[in-house]
Amino acid sequence: MKQSQSFMIKLPHPVCCHNTHWTPVSFINHSRIDNFMVSSLVELKCVPSIDPWEIAVRFEKRLSAKQRKKLGQFYTAKPIVKYIFDVLEIKKGSRVLDPTCGCGVFLAEAMQRIGKSANIHGIDINNDAVQMTRAILSGIAEKKIGSTIINKNAIVQKKSDADWWNSSGGFDYIVGNPPFVTLTADEYDPSYYEDIITGNTNAASLIVAQSLNQLRPEGTFAFVLPKTMLRVASYEKLRALILENTILRICDLGRCFPDVRGEQIILFVQKKAPAADHEFVLHTPKSLAMSETVLVPQRLLSKSGFLLLSPQHHHLIEKIKSVGKPLALQAHIFRGISSPAKNIGKKGVPILRGKDIQKDTITQSTFVKTQLNNGKAAALLSKKIVVQNIFSTEAGLIAAMDEKGVLTLDTVTNIMTSDKFVYGLLRSNILNYYLIYGIYNNSRLTMHADSTYLGQLPIPSTDEKSKKRMIELVSMLLKKPNDSMILRKIDVLAAKMYGLTEAECVFVNDALRQTLSKKSAARLEQ
Repeated sequence: MKQSQSFMIKLPHPVCCHNTHWTPVSFINHSRIDNFMVSSLVELKCVPSIDPWEIAVRFEKRLSAKQRKKLGQFYTAKPIVKYIFDVLEIKKGSRVLDPTCGCGVFLAEAMQRIGKSANIHGIDINNDAVQMTRAILSGIAEKKIGSTIINKNAIVQKKSDADWWNSSGGFDYIVGNPPFVTLTADEYDPSYYEDIITGNTNAASLIVAQSLNQLRPEGTFAFVLPKTMLRVASYEKLRALILENTILRICDLGRCFPDVRGEQIILFVQKKAPAADHEFVLHTPKSLAMSETVLVPQRLLSKSGFLLLSPQHHHLIEKIKSVGKPLALQAHIFRGISSPAKNIGKKGVPILRGKDIQKDTITQSTFVKTQLNNGKAAALLSKKIVVQNIFSTEAGLIAAMDEKGVLTLDTVTNIMTSDKFVYGLLRSNILNYYLIYGIYNNSRLTMHADSTYLGQLPIPSTDEKSKKRMIELVSMLLKKPNDSMILRKIDVLAAKMYGLTEAECVFVNDALRQTLSKKSAARLEQ
């Protein structure tokens, strides 16, 4: 990958200013960035150079964190933009589009790399941002840039909105950081996007699909996107569309935006059917300067979810999955009661909160009135496995056996079985590995341990002797909660049930040590 040089914007036709201390940068410091300021930057024709990322930061700060979240607008840091263009190695003469260009940092980088070209195109719904982008690009090109940066909604709301896209002539590269916001039914044309819509509709998914349509043959898009797009069910149709094309690279950024709770990726896709043996580059850097990558066959990805894992992880996860049947087929799984549950003391009925559950133990702390008008209440009054609904990769699954049949709040996930064999598997390192890597895609954030996810855990059929031994070990564990020695015996027995080799067991433990806290990893064999 070629490394770019840093650059600054020079305003068109520089002339001397009488006040040598006054510059457009100082003007930005003391003024609201609006149409007047944008026109001023161009018309005043002052000498100084301006960093486009500095302008982007100033522009973004007009909005509060709450407003940015509502609009799904977040400033893309310079290293991310430069990384994208280093990977793409755009050739001069290429047509480039940012369909949600904001104030133009992607387009400024593109113009700096491919020259003062009329082939740089941008769209944004915010006219202030459009005017700002025009001013920035005009400064780089040292001539007026106008008609290629347009003020419109990139998302087709009615059929006539598609006219611009249909007449655009297509693009060699489409880049950007599209807004990740849920749209209402009147904000897009369902008939135009019917091939990818499932459940809630997100602006970013529509932009991705539309960009694939607008790329020229063998053109490439590169987008900063939420990592949830890789695993959440509502994006399954979008993933299927992506898999019809060639994935070039996925960079796992983790949590890279301070105001955004979720994790992000950069997805590079070429508009070309993938070869049967095609491998994409998976990059999971601690910093974008790191070059360690792994090649992953695209055939290992499925529309049900893109796992950002090495081939060895993929193979092991498929092996574990093939041995058992989903837990959802063997037990009803649901969250507890949604209720304020005012604690009235021990005269009331006990009810469990998520925080009452520790590994293998329950601490009763909340009591409520006996009359609960909730259809779940009767079902909950039986023995079951209870799980903290909030899951973290540092702690692993936090579960306990409810042998009394206690009510639970919605911070608890209930697995309606009292089978200690199932409980033992849930406490094993193998199913914790499967949950972290095979279901949650090694996310570093907290997630909900809902039926959608826990229901996928594969429960193997086994011989009666092994099953009886697992039940004995669980009975011992419940008397000595979280005992490392007993847990190791459970791990060895579970490995036998899933048919794991000694090398695969070592691989599982090494993988868990990378995610679990030292306390949680203490039970793992060295």
